[in-house]
Amino acid sequence: MWLLIFLAHIIGYWGTVMMMGSEWHAACATRVLKNQFVYTPLVAWALSDVPTLPAFPHLAWQLVAAVIFTDILFYPLHRLAHTKYLYRFHAMHHEFHTPIPMAALYAGPVEHVVVNLVPPMVAGIVCRMDTLTFMAWAFAASVNTVWAHAVPNQHTDHHRLRKKNYGVGFMLMDRWMGTLATS
Repeated sequence: MWLLIFLAHIIGYWGTVMMMGSEWHAACATRVLKNQFVYTPLVAWALSDVPTLPAFPHLAWQLVAAVIFTDILFYPLHRLAHTKYLYRFHAMHHEFHTPIPMAALYAGPVEHVVVNLVPPMVAGIVCRMDTLTFMAWAFAASVNTVWAHAVPNQHTDHHRLRKKNYGVGFMLMDRWMGTLATS
């Protein structure tokens, strides 16, 4: 079942990168593929308690709840990554001052696992998503992260401003913590 969820992520991510016509950076592609094919499966295996029976009536609320939970989990981790002591783990991602779609998951292994993987995976597990719902979530989250690095939006503002817009999705945590900036 994790293989199907993983495939949904890969198709969502790289399909969106290709659709956006992103410029190609070999070093970026190599790092992202390493993150996806080495570290993502390890975390997926460690968090492999996914129910297999479909729960279609729950799909809508689970996806909305996953967006909210992911923002709640992602925001403090991403904000901590911008502190003096932890920025060295996050600096790689900000090498692209103007983000490009391919670089959405351009990060070192520590950041990829702790900041990029744990929040959406834990959100899916907390929401008790079945395999098909988790596949939809993995696909949607992957498309969203690429899209956030492809078009002018709150995350591209984050790459420009650095101290604003740490969250994802509805940006609820940024609104609550006073770090939301709009262009």
